[in-house]
Amino acid sequence: MTEVYNGYLEKFLSGKELKTMFANKLYCDGRHHSVVRGVLIPEYLTGINIENDKEYRIFYNDFFCRVMKPDNNKQLCFFAHHSIDKRLETPIEEQISEKICPTCGSKMEIKTSRFGIFWGCSKYPECKGKETIYIVGNLTPMGFKHCNYPNN
Repeated sequence: MTEVYNGYLEKFLSGKELKTMFANKLYCDGRHHSVVRGVLIPEYLTGINIENDKEYRIFYNDFFCRVMKPDNNKQLCFFAHHSIDKRLETPIEEQISEKICPTCGSKMEIKTSRFGIFWGCSKYPECKGKETIYIVGNLTPMGFKHCNYPNN
């Protein structure tokens, strides 16, 4: 582990180690990465096909993470993360399990459209199954501005 620039650290981790590192942290996106989505980082990483047994090069700090292929430095994703309340913690095994399409039973993936991110069936266009990934709050420098997360 080495400090590379601006407080970012560099590591080489397997997909499973990466998912464990960000257990119980929510995915953030939007302008300035201040929009907190109702998807946990390990669930997001599984949804964009980060494989548990492959190695990845990551640059991270307390707020952001960039995931890259170790051999050619191709960026796979860049995200912000935010810890959730202790009472909402989910076991890591549940966070990295694959999401199943309610329409056809196939694996679902994280998809992006002009309207934002969502769960979409991996069998698209044959199956058009999808699920919304809701916004659970907005971050300000002092924490959440509002939060609609269940049980909050």
